[in-house]
Amino acid sequence: MDDTATRILHAAGQIFADRGFQAATIREICALAEVNLASVNYHFRDKETLYWETLKHAEEQMIARFPLPAWETSVPAEERLYDFVFNMLSRLLDTELAPWQHRLMMREVMQPTAAVRELAERYFRPHFALLNSIVAELVPDGTSAANRHLAALSVIGQCVHHRVGREIIAMLLPPEVFATGFDAASLAQHITAFSLQGLRKEKVK
Repeated sequence: MDDTATRILHAAGQIFADRGFQAATIREICALAEVNLASVNYHFRDKETLYWETLKHAEEQMIARFPLPAWETSVPAEERLYDFVFNMLSRLLDTELAPWQHRLMMREVMQPTAAVRELAERYFRPHFALLNSIVAELVPDGTSAANRHLAALSVIGQCVHHRVGREIIAMLLPPEVFATGFDAASLAQHITAFSLQGLRKEKVK
């Protein structure tokens, strides 16, 4: 991708993350990127394509920084659960990515557009399938598919909470507590231990 396209992509990401797809305009994206309208049309054709490319870029950057774990078959499910949770939290709490990338992905989850289905297939489904396979090894035999899915979603929900509510959590806790116990590794240890207690209980009927 050449420099002009990159500038457009990053400008669009900031505007879309701040204002949403509907409210954002190509004019303000061009102004922020310091390019003319023809440049946007040339590189991305239309607003819908540009929006999808910003989402895809954010997704690819997260995966590049924190690829999904790959394990030997001998690695216990408990260890794989921790690795999965740590990987997810590392992405959610990452401060190295441009701030708009996290905000854009979260906005698409909270206020989905037509792009959400492709994002779900490309990004969310592989992660959910991997987590479900781990959960299936940890719950009692005979646990229904619905309850396995609910268990996996509960794990995801705990992780997402620490991204969405991070600023509020920091306000509620003493600074020294937040500073030492709420990094990705500490949270992953807690969420894994907490989740394992629930996963190992007798199956819900």
